[in-house]
Amino acid sequence: MSNSDPYDYAQATRIFPESSRVMVDFELSVDDAERSHLEIDLLTKSGSRRPVRIMISATSPKFSVKSGDVVVFHLEADTARQTYSVSMNGKLILQDEPFAESAERLHRITFRTGSHRGIGGSHPVPPDTDRPCGAVEYRLGKLSVRTIE
Repeated sequence: MSNSDPYDYAQATRIFPESSRVMVDFELSVDDAERSHLEIDLLTKSGSRRPVRIMISATSPKFSVKSGDVVVFHLEADTARQTYSVSMNGKLILQDEPFAESAERLHRITFRTGSHRGIGGSHPVPPDTDRPCGAVEYRLGKLSVRTIE
């Protein structure tokens, strides 16, 4: 995935069978960690509920990565407990973190190279600011999703 637009983002979504418990593993590398901003959400099937929200960036105290390194992530989410846990390279980073919003079932994971857009309508893009910048590239690999009822 690559992004060079300050007002847009690249996004990849993987749909999986609806489940109350999910385990996700994947590898991630970033070419320029100082300018990185990657958001990972676990979502419900209907609507836009995002119970699990993770942001990986140079300013993130828990989820920072170094340029070029391959980081192995393990994410577990449990709707019965309304919590999730995250490990990076086998080290537990978050344990039993509360969901950002409630959910009965999970159905998809999204990787996004920026924050949700709040533009358009009453929040237009300021004139002359929507210019391409240097691209930041993210490499995702070995994505595995296991669902448990």
